[in-house]
Amino acid sequence: MSKKPPLRLSIFIAHPSYGGNGGISSEHPDIREWAVETALKMRADPRVESFCSATIADTPITMVRNEFVRRAREAGCDLLLFVDSDQSPNLHKKERWFKPFWDEAFNFIYDRYQKGPHVVVAPYCGPPNGTENVYVFKAVGLGNHAQETSWKLDSYSRDEAAMMTGIQECAAGPTGLSLWDIRAFDLIEPVPLKKEQIIDRLMTGQMTRDETLHALRDGYFYYEWKDQRADHKDSTEDVTATRDIALAGLAKLGYNPLYCAWDSWIGHHKPWNVGKPQRYTLQNVNASYRKAVLDNVDGRERIVDLTPQGDDPLSKEIRALMAAVDSQFPATAERLNGHKGNGSVVKQEHGKLMRETNGPWFVHGGAPPEQLLALQDQVRSHGHCFRRPMRILEVGTWLGGTAIAMSDAMIGTCVHCVDTWEGSPTDCTGECAKEAGGADAVFEEFKKRIGQRLDKTIFPWRKPSLEAAAMEWQPFDIIFIDAEHTYEAAKSDILAWWKHLRDDGVMVGHDYETSGCMGVTKAVKEFFGDSVETFGWDAQGAMWKVRKTDYPNMDALAEEYFRDAASVS
Repeated sequence: MSKKPPLRLSIFIAHPSYGGNGGISSEHPDIREWAVETALKMRADPRVESFCSATIADTPITMVRNEFVRRAREAGCDLLLFVDSDQSPNLHKKERWFKPFWDEAFNFIYDRYQKGPHVVVAPYCGPPNGTENVYVFKAVGLGNHAQETSWKLDSYSRDEAAMMTGIQECAAGPTGLSLWDIRAFDLIEPVPLKKEQIIDRLMTGQMTRDETLHALRDGYFYYEWKDQRADHKDSTEDVTATRDIALAGLAKLGYNPLYCAWDSWIGHHKPWNVGKPQRYTLQNVNASYRKAVLDNVDGRERIVDLTPQGDDPLSKEIRALMAAVDSQFPATAERLNGHKGNGSVVKQEHGKLMRETNGPWFVHGGAPPEQLLALQDQVRSHGHCFRRPMRILEVGTWLGGTAIAMSDAMIGTCVHCVDTWEGSPTDCTGECAKEAGGADAVFEEFKKRIGQRLDKTIFPWRKPSLEAAAMEWQPFDIIFIDAEHTYEAAKSDILAWWKHLRDDGVMVGHDYETSGCMGVTKAVKEFFGDSVETFGWDAQGAMWKVRKTDYPNMDALAEEYFRDAASVS
């Protein structure tokens, strides 16, 4: 028979379901599913002594929240759980990074209960008024002059919030879905005096100005107004209460009791269901523009060559600018002149892929800088999502540009590189390897470029892809496919390495929608459809990405493919 835990807590669940002046309450149906799940969890948890709930359909919301505090105290409950009527607590339930708010918040507060009171809030965004701003706040200093520096509350930016994870301190936060240790309200207990008594005490010197301002506040939750007309809010009731508890905790307890559970993002129906912000980069802009052009081609439009031809001042200025770019930024100049950005142009001629040489062999065959940055960002985002260094397998390494980008993305990340370093007869690397003097020379250049990373964070394997895939490997978080670019080769590489991908891993590849490498695109679309994710678009194409969990039948498909291939051979 299992022992009961020494600490058992009672929970009060508060439903401020909007009705207005005691009218009929209303809440979004999303609350029901979450409420049933959470009640079942509470009932099964031996740390929960009991739980009860109440609904108040009234306004203003400040009064409703204050009344819930009173009711929870009268019921003798230890924790107060708010869930507002416009919340969608399970919006991100199917996302791999998501952690249910009740589990996260209750475990956090329970583990620290003996230390003192804590409050945990779930992050969400505001209404779609053009920004969908984040409702979690940090303290921002307005100067550099030590302790007397002025400060203000400022919400986390959407990019900042998208990258946050774990349970972290904050300066103020929302109350739509939040868990409060009832003792936290002791920190901001209202003064039990009428306003006339407070003013009298100020006038007789029994209260200071700051004590008087504090005493004049109404309740734990209250609005702050722009001015005495009270026709425009300066701070809402959730911000005032959480901010006051954070500051009072630091002053009275020596620590900040307020935390945000960043892995428990919820939806907010305002009027559509606003979820967790997604990072938007220049690559997204480029991809959106490219798709718009491809999807909305108008036959009346034409491409105009703006190359400066005459001796007018504008043409001279453009030529001078292009000359400066040529001398100072050769890689950029190559892209401006229509090249791939890696020193080579690939073209189709009589069924063969040919290379137009415009530099030594070792400047060809790599990804352009913007794609390296995009790939590095993918590795970093994936690592932050699962909070672990990444273990990566790269099929087709050449001179190590992408391997270096991935290994340097996060501390502790390692990249295993599978390549023969012989180059491929179907792209420029085959000719480059001959020009270099053979595979050994290319491999030496690879080792030279990765430098001290060799056998520390980057581990080369000189083997053909399928031979290496037949070896035993520990599962990889990311597998990057960039070897031979024919349809059959890309298809075999994807299928051969799929089994070595972690269940929560991603497979990434290069040269998607790239002219001269359409075999890659064909293989990717055949397996994953048109919904494959893309990133790092440049003038020649993009990188592709799929998540293993989205394609549960791939393992069986791979087994069938290689079984059929073996029977034919």
